[in-house]
Amino acid sequence: MEDYWTDSKYDPEKQEAIEVKALSPAYFELLSANKELGTFVALGNQLILVLDDETVLKISAEEGSEKLTAGEIAKLGQQIARQSGATGSW
Repeated sequence: MEDYWTDSKYDPEKQEAIEVKALSPAYFELLSANKELGTFVALGNQLILVLDDETVLKISAEEGSEKLTAGEIAKLGQQIARQSGATGSW
């Protein structure tokens, strides 16, 4: 996607994007719960990060969820932890 830092493993035909608006409450809650994301959000407000074979996290400056439930934060956190653990430091 143009103007996005995009994970090389991203396949839009096979993976569902969970979109979060950059600098929103959801963004900061997710970052607070998952310190591993700091490396990637430092790349900017537009990124697509593969979490597993089916799911990607899309951070967008213009659109996306501004609130996530505790369950959504927990689920994303588990996927992030699995991914960062699987590859060492991602």
